[in-house]
Amino acid sequence: MTDKIKKPYCMAPFMALHVFEDGHAHPCDSFTSSYGSVKLKDYFKSQEMYEVRKELLDGRLPPQCNYCARAEAMTGNSIRLAYNEKFERCKDLHDVRHDLETFNLRYLYLSASNICNLKCLPCHYSSLGREKELNKLKIVDSAQIMKVVSEDELDALIELIQGQKEVEVNLMGGEAFYDKINEVFIKKLVEKNVAKDIRLIIITNLTHVKAELLDYIKDNFSDFKIIGSVDGIGATDEYIRYGTIWDQKERGVDLILEKGITLLTNTTLSFLSAHRFHEIFNWATKKGVEHIIQSTAINPVILNPNRIPKELRDQAREDLTSAVAAYTGKISSLTEISINACHTIYDHPEQNNYLEVFEYLRKHDNLRGTDFTVTFPELKPYAK
Repeated sequence: MTDKIKKPYCMAPFMALHVFEDGHAHPCDSFTSSYGSVKLKDYFKSQEMYEVRKELLDGRLPPQCNYCARAEAMTGNSIRLAYNEKFERCKDLHDVRHDLETFNLRYLYLSASNICNLKCLPCHYSSLGREKELNKLKIVDSAQIMKVVSEDELDALIELIQGQKEVEVNLMGGEAFYDKINEVFIKKLVEKNVAKDIRLIIITNLTHVKAELLDYIKDNFSDFKIIGSVDGIGATDEYIRYGTIWDQKERGVDLILEKGITLLTNTTLSFLSAHRFHEIFNWATKKGVEHIIQSTAINPVILNPNRIPKELRDQAREDLTSAVAAYTGKISSLTEISINACHTIYDHPEQNNYLEVFEYLRKHDNLRGTDFTVTFPELKPYAK
């Protein structure tokens, strides 16, 4: 079956499920539905998913997958490629059937709420606080409603998990350690006696890590990892991920590592973070973080990293090359992918359309009382 994994193809519609806070479901969070929201109970047998699977089986990438196509063009990376690589690498996945009638749940992503304590610049709708800010700035016009997945939906998910082979469950946000519903789901999984067969991953901003919950998960799940969002070091992260207190975040990182829990860091490569990625690399490797992974700021498109001025990208290439050369440890394959993604950005032709980015940042600065030229003085010559 592995000869199927070639362009254009994606494994996600055959083995993955992303459930959102209002109970609708897609194969992944990059999927752009042509039909609108589909509820969990109707997901796999929906007309849209039938058409998507058929397109893939016929050797065509459906239009719902354009986000990944754009990400691949920008960085050589995408969620699609990650799923396909997992399928190739993991023998346990080789029994996943590729047909129109069968769904083999192997990966579950749950965005249980839009409750979050931060207002991150690369974020639009997964944080209610950020959504309210964007409405105040008149950048978007949306309903601004708190959304939390129902306990009935959680019970339906557990029924879906039961009877499957070992499933990887990813808890996302909002902020998974900040809202209450994720903890409710974790305890339901334990009480229903399915936790022992689950590999649990929590995606977090690292500002509300709870020692007691870490211990509870370690004691009850077959495997446990944390993916922590880090878009810069110190003031850089505090600016991009507004509301972050860096010292508090570092305490969360230290607690996770002290408990022997595997920690991966994820950087959203954006106009503000990509040219400082070498700082993240140096910090993470010094901390003992084994894997540094990345995503790309495509929405909002205004923070696209390909807008970074050429001189700054040239300097960033030198800084990252030097940082990697100075590191004496072994670089994991996931970190290598992130490094290569940065170099793809650094080598991208200059776009010269960064002035509108500065206007976007000034709007935020006026509301927040911040100043991007103080945090990023290297941008000041271009911002006149």
